[in-house]
Amino acid sequence: MTRGRRAHIGLAVATVVLYLLVSNLADFPILDTEWFADASRVYLILGELSSAQLQRYRTMLAVDFMYAIAYPGFLVLTVRYFAFEKLSRPRLYQTGAIAAVLAGFLDYIENVFILVIMNNLPDRLALAGILGIVTSLKWVAVGLSVAVLILAALLSGGARLKQGRAG
Repeated sequence: MTRGRRAHIGLAVATVVLYLLVSNLADFPILDTEWFADASRVYLILGELSSAQLQRYRTMLAVDFMYAIAYPGFLVLTVRYFAFEKLSRPRLYQTGAIAAVLAGFLDYIENVFILVIMNNLPDRLALAGILGIVTSLKWVAVGLSVAVLILAALLSGGARLKQGRAG
């Protein structure tokens, strides 16, 4: 097995394990999944959490920092496999890879913003108004990278079927 294939499998396993950890730590509403939460929604969600839940949220964000490395890496390698290696479509690969890396970067920014806001409670920060924009942009980038991945996989499968029929 090649080093690249081992990395791909390792990132797949890390993505699943970290996702399960994040999911199990946050059994309460979190800002990371909110579509464009304005400042009042941010403080409403955080205000409803107990001190124990706020501490679990901090722990979940620590895990999410690692997740924000794993899932973009997995997406980049998977898009590379289908779009670049199977289809020889470098632009399709670049689009998916850039979207995945952007999603991870925005996830990091989102996590930092949430931690800063949480660590300054009960004070209200202007940063809370920007958080919803960052989170929404993250989800757009995730969606674009997944859409490119699905498109590349479908095109790759179609090309393979054509090859099988021609042979």
